[in-house]
Amino acid sequence: MSLNSQIQWDEKKTKRRRDAKHPVVRDYAQKRIQFLFENGLPRQGRALELGAGDGFFSLELEKTFELTITDNFQAMLERNPAQAPKNILAAESTGLKDQDYDLVFEANMLHHAAEEEKIVSEMARLSREYIVIVEPNPFHPLTILLACLLPSERKSILFTQSKIAKLFQNLPYDVVKSQSFGVIPANRGPVWLWKLLRPLDGALPFLGLENLVILKRRKN
Repeated sequence: MSLNSQIQWDEKKTKRRRDAKHPVVRDYAQKRIQFLFENGLPRQGRALELGAGDGFFSLELEKTFELTITDNFQAMLERNPAQAPKNILAAESTGLKDQDYDLVFEANMLHHAAEEEKIVSEMARLSREYIVIVEPNPFHPLTILLACLLPSERKSILFTQSKIAKLFQNLPYDVVKSQSFGVIPANRGPVWLWKLLRPLDGALPFLGLENLVILKRRKN
């Protein structure tokens, strides 16, 4: 990203985001991480979170993993309340060691990237076992609406579950779980709506808010 785009993200978007400790955000992250654990993701090991931002998932990941956090924007990392080590690194080329992590995790970053293929290749290089992708579900009405209204969300309508799997087709990873999940937006969902719909906030057949994908390194 250009310096101008970084300044725009730092100064405008961070001000409009909820704190990572907000109750809607905490519930959002906890339910998704618990779902991943219930569907094959180990609960411990070394983990790397790419594009961690202000920590919506970081607080949950560091509870059980030896976590390292990265993001390209200083302002986002300054808002991240996790205690894990934080590094300003570009997701396309981190410079970190090959296969140094049991898990490489990203949430809602790929659809903002200009070259998602490079990020996926970097994730595959860094992980020795698992990769988790969390991206907006293109079939959800809110995803479609935001893609129409916000230039930064335009690519979100491209990240179907099949598209995510295709990004890894030439890499030594297999999809072990791919699921549409959730009804409550962490950053925009009103508290009253969260309280009302909270019992329904889980795995859904097609119209979940996001797609959660677990990939595992193929054994030679």
